[in-house]
Amino acid sequence: LSVTLVITCSMMPLGSFQAILGIDMSLYCAALLLEIAALIKLRYDQPDLERAYRIPAEGVWLWLMFIPAALISAWAMLLGGWEVQVFAVVLLVAGALIILLLNYLRGSQPQWFEGVEGVLHFDGPQPAGPGESKAEA
Repeated sequence: LSVTLVITCSMMPLGSFQAILGIDMSLYCAALLLEIAALIKLRYDQPDLERAYRIPAEGVWLWLMFIPAALISAWAMLLGGWEVQVFAVVLLVAGALIILLLNYLRGSQPQWFEGVEGVLHFDGPQPAGPGESKAEA
């Protein structure tokens, strides 16, 4: 709730609902582009990974399936105007910095995240527990 309040208050100086909607749509399009990129990267890096659902396309067909969605998303982002795009990029960079900070804190201060849903999985280096040497961890 507090993050939503901060974001909403930071957008109030924009002065119009159209600007806020444009930023929201730009961020949605950026998320869609990241999802497409992640799917293609995983398909090439880990092609045999068991998945709950597998898109029945390989190679060129996979790219051809997502090119229209990527082009439409990029076009929609460009239609928003430069002010909307600048604000959306600022929010994207702020989000990326928060994720990097949280990943760092998960590795260095894991006790802060004990019992918190959604942060149980961390693949980075694990600090040695009490009585363990770093070689054992």
